[in-house]
Amino acid sequence: MGYSKWKKITEPSYCNEPAVYKIRLKDNEGSVVSLNRFLGKDEKGILCIGSTKNMEIRRKKFVRGIQHGTTHSEAKLIYLIKTCCKKFQENYAEPKYEYSFEKVLTKEEAERKEVQLIKDYIKQYGEAPPFNSAIPKRFDREGWIN
Repeated sequence: MGYSKWKKITEPSYCNEPAVYKIRLKDNEGSVVSLNRFLGKDEKGILCIGSTKNMEIRRKKFVRGIQHGTTHSEAKLIYLIKTCCKKFQENYAEPKYEYSFEKVLTKEEAERKEVQLIKDYIKQYGEAPPFNSAIPKRFDREGWIN
């Protein structure tokens, strides 16, 4: 199946099915914001990785969360940072968020892929994406061994 192309967070996904997704930030000029991580720089600028049983509903919740601080946990955190942190406001006066997703057959498959994507991210960068507040199945050895 593979991942969709990156889309503006305001563009519909046309996917009302289970999916795993990634969200990233672009700066005022439209360039991907690379993120300094513990073990290196994430040039893809992944803010969070998630899974859902309905991609379009999740996308809409994310948009509402960024705008109003409601519904989606990672979007609530972004809302707090963009409304309360002067440095973010100075650096990203007009932040642009993008998402990419991969449609899967079941919610359980989406959850398994999310866990593995986060574990792979941690193995590469030494920490979870900045807005993933929890590391799913963090003490489960499966997926950590190369």
